[in-house]
Amino acid sequence: MIRGHSVSGRCTSKSEPGSKFLWTTANSGIGECFFINNVSRQHSGNYTCIANNEMNTKFGGIINGTNESSFYLNV
Repeated sequence: MIRGHSVSGRCTSKSEPGSKFLWTTANSGIGECFFINNVSRQHSGNYTCIANNEMNTKFGGIINGTNESSFYLNV
């Protein structure tokens, strides 16, 4: 990534019911989408999308599915 440019990310999945998403960096959660304008070296690091889905069973239980995908942003 070139300093001064913009970067964005978005988590998506196909699930029923729909998944909840969270982007995290090494030090903070930043929601289901992120956009960084004018990136600098301070933005370098690992970014992880966590997708979580809960499904109620016919027997009163809950099945919880979680998946993560990560990338490293090098500025």
